Amino acid sequence: KEDCLRVIAETVPPKTVEINRRAFEAGYALES
Repeated sequence: KEDCLRVIAETVPPKTVEINRRAFEAGYALES
C-alpha cells in the first residue's frame, strides 16, 4: 500500500496528488 502511494506521488502532478491519494484510500478501503 505504501509503495502504491509513493508511485502515485511520483507520477501525478503535485496538485492532484492529494485528490489521487484520497481516491486511492477510498478504493483501498472498499477492497479490504
